[in-house]
Amino acid sequence: MRCCFSAHLPALAALSAFPGPCEVLRSGARLAPALLRSASAAMQRARSHHPDALTAVNLELVTLTEDSAVITWYTGIPGTDDGLGHPLPAITEGEVVYGTHPSRLNRTASVDRPTAHHQVELTDLEPGQTYYYRARSRGVTATPTPLHLVRGNAVGTSTFGFGASGGPYSFTTPQPRPAGTCCRSRSATTCTSARPPRASSAGCPCCAGCRSSRDGRRIRS
Repeated sequence: MRCCFSAHLPALAALSAFPGPCEVLRSGARLAPALLRSASAAMQRARSHHPDALTAVNLELVTLTEDSAVITWYTGIPGTDDGLGHPLPAITEGEVVYGTHPSRLNRTASVDRPTAHHQVELTDLEPGQTYYYRARSRGVTATPTPLHLVRGNAVGTSTFGFGASGGPYSFTTPQPRPAGTCCRSRSATTCTSARPPRASSAGCPCCAGCRSSRDGRRIRS
């Protein structure tokens, strides 16, 4: 006579292949010391570095206007890894020294609090002026990464400063748009009265001049 449980024997055999709760606990107990040793070693490597040691990388000019610029960089602990290929963050102060001559960086802008992700804004710049700058944290000069330079000049509008580690790098602020430049065309061509009034942008002084001009002459800036 066939037992009613015989049909379930293959399923029961498959379940028996999985470890039981006790085996899982024993495995965890065996792995825990190794995990703790690995974490302790990582912390020890971070502590073994000099407390003042840091690296300043990823320097980038992220915003540039007629009268302002925003510069960013990152500070980390040398010889460490956050698991993503970056050094562990080093929380510290940062500043940018800059000026209109590479040997006279006589102006300073800084962040308002210690951080690893630095963002400094330079204000009250002159339009059309070339500025030279260095970004630094705790005396360490920030440098751009090769990956940034592959995509283009990440630290300025010229290649000045690439020959020496840490710059100074340079950028030139753009000139303001001439008063006679049409805001819709976004070019240096002056407006004429030939433009239909309905195509003009409200609030644009150039287009207002286009509407008021009746003799077809170009409006000079």
